Amino acid sequence: MKYLVGYIWDDVFKQNIEIIFPANNEIYHYHLLQKFKIDDSIDDDWAGRCMEIYSGGTVVTMILLKKMSRNSYEFFCVLSHECFHATHYILDHKGIKLSKKTEEFFAHYQEYLFRNCLYLLSKKGDFKIFDTKD
Repeated sequence: MKYLVGYIWDDVFKQNIEIIFPANNEIYHYHLLQKFKIDDSIDDDWAGRCMEIYSGGTVVTMILLKKMSRNSYEFFCVLSHECFHATHYILDHKGIKLSKKTEEFFAHYQEYLFRNCLYLLSKKGDFKIFDTKD
């Protein structure tokens, strides 16, 4: 099964973000095993997932999206939702907690991630295609 992995490097927070599309449990398991040598699986009852992977002293924030039309209402809703989780993970990891004083910063960072993910998924950004058959 073929899947796209887009890469975002946040130079401010020195953070790697990967977006995987389309994703499912098989792709998640394959990607973690191939890239991080981590043997893990998740249930398949989701439209999108966001998680942090700790490997070799670094943290990778991973956004996974199930197969859906990239022009659909659902796609934009799920991507926005997962970008919020990614924003929370990344900023929390850097010691920035969500509060009235930081909510505008969180909103800008979520917009930054959402824009970059859309750019990647429009096939204009830095992405690679993988196949679980390889």
